[in-house]
Amino acid sequence: MVAAWKGLLAGRPGVRRRTEPEVGGVQKQWDKISKGVNAFDSHYLAVKRMELTGSPSEEDMISAAMARFCGRNV
Repeated sequence: MVAAWKGLLAGRPGVRRRTEPEVGGVQKQWDKISKGVNAFDSHYLAVKRMELTGSPSEEDMISAAMARFCGRNV
């Protein structure tokens, strides 16, 4: 994971400074991503538990979850 992170940053200004923390920086980014994914997942599961009319598609379910997620995370 760290090697991939360094590969993405290669050749950019300040790379040495940004890659010094090694795992710490990657872990920090992963924590942010994980928190957001878990928050969205809770909204998606809430939408799935709703008794919706008609037969909503998976895309409809994701759109409804996204609306809930964005409404509460503004």
